[in-house]
Amino acid sequence: MNAIFVRKLTNEEKNNLYNLIDEKILGKRAKIILLSNQKYRAIDIEKMVNMHVKSVRKWINRFNLEGINGITKKRDSTNNIKVSPEIRIKIIEIAKDDPHKYDRPINTWSLRTLKYFLINSNIIDSISHEKIRKILKSAGIKWTKSQNTVISNDPEYELKKTNFRTRK
Repeated sequence: MNAIFVRKLTNEEKNNLYNLIDEKILGKRAKIILLSNQKYRAIDIEKMVNMHVKSVRKWINRFNLEGINGITKKRDSTNNIKVSPEIRIKIIEIAKDDPHKYDRPINTWSLRTLKYFLINSNIIDSISHEKIRKILKSAGIKWTKSQNTVISNDPEYELKKTNFRTRK
């Protein structure tokens, strides 16, 4: 992967970045930009700021495109997208249906698989799985993580399972 560096900084940008250093979240982003300006590679910055290299690259790219606003402004969340009543009804109907009805190779919907199905089926352009959870909750549907069930042909399985649990 090619090394990525921040573009040449203006004096005003440097001053703004140094002013952000003491802030909790923005301080890390400012450090990334200042370290990149000193020609540290993203892989080296990753260790210095304790952030994944992909995130380091993301902040460098955003700064290169948008300047100081690229690392300081909040992005619009897909959670704030308004969903029409018709789409809400469709989401609820699909969530209640068996995924096999839609040719999905799964037995139950997870919020994430439902999200990707809705987007890939062009039912909605963008939505977060958290927004889906809120829509379902407003319809009286409580969504929980699916539980895995272990089935064994061993006739002593239940006894072994009980003994294992009591040893902990």
